[in-house]
Amino acid sequence: MDKSYFFEIPVENIIEESETKTRGFCNKRYLVYVHPYDSCRKIHVNTYYRIQGQTAELCIHYDRGLCGLTDYEKLSRKDIERQAYDSWMDGAK
Repeated sequence: MDKSYFFEIPVENIIEESETKTRGFCNKRYLVYVHPYDSCRKIHVNTYYRIQGQTAELCIHYDRGLCGLTDYEKLSRKDIERQAYDSWMDGAK
């Protein structure tokens, strides 16, 4: 995939790295992170990424806004995994 489709974030911005476990969401790996270029510090989910040292490269096509920083704790695991799965489907189009 073309390098112009990727952006980097510092690993300190990663909140969690996990895999969907909810039935029907196809065991997709995902990152939840604070977007460093968003002035509102919005939480995003990404399913096409690579962590290298102190940075992570994320593909713009597999990225989705999740919520504001203060709302993250209120989300259920299923809500997060649904957005991760939908992020994967967005990028696969």
